Amino acid sequence: MLRKYYLLSLLTTSLSASLTAQAPKFDNVWVMGYNWDTDAQGETYRLIFDTFPPRLEETPGALFIMGAYASICDSAGQLLFYTNNCRLADGEGALLANGDSLTFGWDFDWCKLYGYHLHPMHNLILPAPGKPDSFYLFHKSTYVNTAPPVTAYQNKFYYTLIDRTLDNGIGAVVSKHNIVLEAQMGYGQITAVRHGNGRDWWLPVALEFGNEIKMFLLSPEGISYSHSSFLGPEWGGGGSFQASFSQDGNRFVRYNRYQGLYLYDFDRCSGELTNYKYYPILAPNQGLVSGANFSPDGRYLYLADYSYLYQYDLQAPDLLESQVTVAVYDGFMFNLWTAFSFIVPGPDGRLYVIPPYTTKAMHTINRPNLPGEACKVIQHELKFPNPYANPPNFPNFRLGPLDDSPCDTLGLNNLPSADFRPDLSDTSSRTFQFWDISAYAPDG
Repeated sequence: MLRKYYLLSLLTTSLSASLTAQAPKFDNVWVMGYNWDTDAQGETYRLIFDTFPPRLEETPGALFIMGAYASICDSAGQLLFYTNNCRLADGEGALLANGDSLTFGWDFDWCKLYGYHLHPMHNLILPAPGKPDSFYLFHKSTYVNTAPPVTAYQNKFYYTLIDRTLDNGIGAVVSKHNIVLEAQMGYGQITAVRHGNGRDWWLPVALEFGNEIKMFLLSPEGISYSHSSFLGPEWGGGGSFQASFSQDGNRFVRYNRYQGLYLYDFDRCSGELTNYKYYPILAPNQGLVSGANFSPDGRYLYLADYSYLYQYDLQAPDLLESQVTVAVYDGFMFNLWTAFSFIVPGPDGRLYVIPPYTTKAMHTINRPNLPGEACKVIQHELKFPNPYANPPNFPNFRLGPLDDSPCDTLGLNNLPSADFRPDLSDTSSRTFQFWDISAYAPDG
């Protein structure tokens, strides 16, 4: 039986690898961690998703990563760049040409003093539409007034432009401090989704107070304001929260533990948010950070709020009535408390739950498309050599054009990439489960 199991696993792993050559692996490497015991504090490790489960690789680096973080690989999964919002490093961990002093004002002073930046979900790297060797790094900057009453908020949304053809193909920063929007914005929440034409990107930017979400479009002409949506009750300030698109791009969620859950339908052609629903799911006595994200198939919504991890059925007549507690924090400490905050989709079809504090552990939701406890949450499954505090932040790079939609105008094709991961977590029976992590609608 074990031999048959081994051969089946080997066969399915090889078959999976052979069928996924077309799927881009821009999110294949997660750069994480730092080491307080080193002088440079730049010793990092990488979680690499070319195997299942992902493998860990310790490596030196030029950056001390604490909170703010973004990275991108080439389509084959080799790390190109990563940043801690202060500086930008290449795939080998060396400072990229002109890759220092990326920030403004208070952020610049903080980076100069400590060498890292605090705020999670604060950066995002996207490939430039129509320009395969160019990349946009989007940031938010912080305004701080230390005179009483102390005020702090995100005041600039801006980008850095990177050209990979420079410096002998390593790449260099060609432009930085390019302001897209000056306004009082909420912390973090930078995210993006592929336009229905399969080339461009939509980026929502929510203001901190009120209910306005400004929608920006990244196209071959650059980044430009498109329109605003005004839906639902006022969004408040305080804390770091997560905004997420479903993997098919048809839904958008924001969660603020002080105000509640904000759920929208999204039109990838027009960039419009519609069918807004508000749910007063509050946890005012829990930690400062919390997150929400979707199962890969879009059926379930997961919400992390420090002590509890909830699942909601988006097909249920009453979303709140469908709530299932799929995990309760078990009190485990690994450097610090390993409770629940941000929820990040992995390229392997799992969801990864990031603790709210600097720690050496990470939780997994192994079967996120299944209801209730069958989703199989494993607390602190991943354990790392050094602490980290940075949730990875990636869009769904494997989302293609909306075939036969009004905005499918560029002649781009969804080239199916079949990928089925065997579930190796239970070897006690003769049945094997396979998880579909295919790309570009291979069954469509």
